[in-house]
Amino acid sequence: MKKLLFLPLLIISGFSNMNAQISITIPNETADYAGSTIFINADPSNEDILLTGAIPLNFIIHNNTGVQKGWRVTQKKIGVPATWKNMLCTTKSEANPLINGSCWMIEYGAADIFTTPANKILINDNEADTIQLHYTLDVTTAYSGLYRYYIGDGLTYEDSVDVQINFTLGLNEKSKPTTFSIFPNPSNNKASIQVNNNEKGNLKIVDVIGNVVYEEEINSTSDINLSEFKNGIYFVSIETNGIQSQMKKLIVKH
Repeated sequence: MKKLLFLPLLIISGFSNMNAQISITIPNETADYAGSTIFINADPSNEDILLTGAIPLNFIIHNNTGVQKGWRVTQKKIGVPATWKNMLCTTKSEANPLINGSCWMIEYGAADIFTTPANKILINDNEADTIQLHYTLDVTTAYSGLYRYYIGDGLTYEDSVDVQINFTLGLNEKSKPTTFSIFPNPSNNKASIQVNNNEKGNLKIVDVIGNVVYEEEINSTSDINLSEFKNGIYFVSIETNGIQSQMKKLIVKH
């Protein structure tokens, strides 16, 4: 039985670069994951791992900007085990048949940031292209890994999507990601974090390039002083029982 779960967690932002000009979906679903997290929960009995040794994931980038776009995809590894590797592939462009699909293997110990070459992703307005991913994990060790995919020109981004892979040696109720809420959001000088089910865990806040700016042990609730935070978008996660939670955006506006 396949144990591969995709859990939609839509997060809405008031920032101009998260304005629904890009939407990101996965096949056979309508949920928009742009600015959000795609979860993959798996264990060694996963059908794809048994057959191919890797977990596949396709996500579809929809261009709603009003003009043709030439984008690049930047993959950033955030807390990914050194024993994991993955392959990233583009598909043949419908906007320009001369652009063939290409694949890049991101090997063990490769740099944390990889950007597809220019002129590989060309999407007409109101059309879409697919990014194909294959994750090869260390199936002897339970671990979580977070990948972030920026859509942009390689230097600046217009939107992003996170892929959180939770690999356990046996899935059970305790391996489900923790859920939590942030209030208010956007926040000014203080944000309150409330963990559902009053769980204890390690709270972490990172900026848009993956730098950890705040970390603490949380016991169901926490009030965070944001007075020293710069205006912008941050990402909040909580790890409990070795499993990292959903990642939520925290918007700071002084």
